Amino acid sequence: MENLPPLSSYVDNVCVYIAGFVVRRILPKLKCTECRELLVGVECESNTGFLCLRDNGGLIRPSTAVVQIVQTAERHIRHLVPSDKPAHAISRLGL
Repeated sequence: MENLPPLSSYVDNVCVYIAGFVVRRILPKLKCTECRELLVGVECESNTGFLCLRDNGGLIRPSTAVVQIVQTAERHIRHLVPSDKPAHAISRLGL
């Protein structure tokens, strides 16, 4: 994992936000209380600034492990997708 590109603090915050969404979608499907507790974080951590800012009481704070999984997946995707070729059609149009 050392050769994977680092993520900016902006991308880190987006990963935390996405991890919360993933946990929200998984929780209704889980019946095991221990498994549910492992997915949910307890308090705002230092890397969850955007999530804490946007939270009006309805967002789920993901655990550190879930955030690390999402960040690792993002780093792998950024490593696999060439930076010189845009990944979506809008950027190909030059807009």
